[in-house]
Amino acid sequence: MEKLIVRNFGPISEVELELNKYMVFIGDMSTGKSVLGKLVTIFREPLYEFSLSIDGEGKLKRSVNYELKKCLTDLNIDFDYQNSYFQYSNENFEVIVEDKKVKFISKSKLSKYSMFEDRIELESILKRQIRVLKDGMPSIKFQVNNQANYIPAERMLLSMVGDSISGLWANNVNLPKCFKNFAADYEKAKNKKNDSDFSDFGFTYKFENKKDFIVIGNKKINLNVASSGVQSLVPMLVVLEQMLANTKTITVLVEEPELNLFPIRQKLLVEKLIKDVKASKHNLIITTHSPYVLSVLDSLLLANNTFEEKTTERKKIDHVISESKWLSYDELSIYEVQGNGTVRAIKDDEFRSIDSNTIDKASNIISSEFDKLTSIRYGEEL
Repeated sequence: MEKLIVRNFGPISEVELELNKYMVFIGDMSTGKSVLGKLVTIFREPLYEFSLSIDGEGKLKRSVNYELKKCLTDLNIDFDYQNSYFQYSNENFEVIVEDKKVKFISKSKLSKYSMFEDRIELESILKRQIRVLKDGMPSIKFQVNNQANYIPAERMLLSMVGDSISGLWANNVNLPKCFKNFAADYEKAKNKKNDSDFSDFGFTYKFENKKDFIVIGNKKINLNVASSGVQSLVPMLVVLEQMLANTKTITVLVEEPELNLFPIRQKLLVEKLIKDVKASKHNLIITTHSPYVLSVLDSLLLANNTFEEKTTERKKIDHVISESKWLSYDELSIYEVQGNGTVRAIKDDEFRSIDSNTIDKASNIISSEFDKLTSIRYGEEL
């Protein structure tokens, strides 16, 4: 089982998360949803500094340091972690960070270096550096990591600045590195593939003459004058296509996919995210405020649950919700992040669904108020 424990870090007092292919964090503002989503990506996509040296007897010495501080800074997290505790574990190894000290524990006969091999071919990198050492260098330090695959909530800004994106770097604009990295990903993606069909959302995208356009019917519109919903969607969808084309397993973190979207568009987007990630070997994390996101996920769970119970009804279920979008209950972790720095798992194991009481608390409150006011208006007993 893959797991992450966090204690005494920023808004988080104590949480224990079961990590899965699909993860969702929902909760009020400033509770720590983004922090937890980013921490999962940091521990899954770590940054390490390796030191190589030759001792007096000509023997090779290796050491590895986990660069947690830089990972946090790159993702715009500035909380001190002097008194914090982190514990990440999967089937092969465990990493514990306590009082800024890092401890690696291997769960197999493999060395601690082997945890990188399936992603970044660490051994071949080490061999190249060792050759440099033998050429006369007394020691070498180098870093190895996978950049976080992060889609920020501020993505709409890229649609607004248009062909001025390069100015973010040229003018040293004071923006978080994670946002600049996303901007760079957007630039690379649209230069690599300059048109995309997003007809499910009512438009196609084109990148021509260094400008972004959307096409609706026969009308071609500059992206920076399109609706806020389209401006939020385009950078996310364009970058997501390239991220999911990665040949190595990655975790994609999408902040607030519902931004500026009408509920029906939220539904279409969540279904697309699940469909595209399901067709890949990658992982998905969503942070959200939207009850519609949970409602859509619940329907996708129900479709899969129904098939598992009635396999002969596959075609009927597929007619209602395409099989490509069915979501396995066992592959989903979903947490309500609470104001006291803890989380609550909101999966209902009995019905293999999402806890319905969490899906839309606001509607329950509004409904109760409406009933009470109606009773007062018409003189009925409460």
